[in-house]
Amino acid sequence: MSVDSASLLTLVWQELAAAVSLPEHPWRIPVLVTGGSQPDGRVVVLRRFQRAPDRLTFFTDARSPKLRAIREDPRVAWVFYHPVLRLQVRVRGQATLQPGTPAVRAHWEALSEIHRREYAAATAPGSPWSGAGFLEWAEASAHFAVVETEAEEWDCLQLDRNEHSRFRFHGGLMERLVP
Repeated sequence: MSVDSASLLTLVWQELAAAVSLPEHPWRIPVLVTGGSQPDGRVVVLRRFQRAPDRLTFFTDARSPKLRAIREDPRVAWVFYHPVLRLQVRVRGQATLQPGTPAVRAHWEALSEIHRREYAAATAPGSPWSGAGFLEWAEASAHFAVVETEAEEWDCLQLDRNEHSRFRFHGGLMERLVP
């Protein structure tokens, strides 16, 4: 079944909005790809999706290698795949670390103790295990970071047994692509 571009983009936005609030949604945990000196991909949790301008948000430890990569080269790509809808979406854009605003503080306050613990390791993510233990919440909150990507390009591929459909949306323009 061939799908039109407007319907596909509307579906993508609906699914992203659902993924933020539904923990079991397949788009809740996409792959984030950073560039820099060494391209790397890892899963993150989609925490927020905003329309107009289109923005995707995740949380991370400020000491993590992904933030070093984003500081080096803020261009990132998000990759989502929905196995039931057979829909792949790649979003490219510029990532920015949000400053310590009241909104960032509110995100920290809303985290459960289990999730706060992810930012409380005494050593940075990816460093050799030392068994160093955990920091107090006040100190751990300094390692909590909110990263926002302003979407510049959407590449949407709808797989179908009869006919695949692929569209790219960039700068307000839509282009049909060969799947």
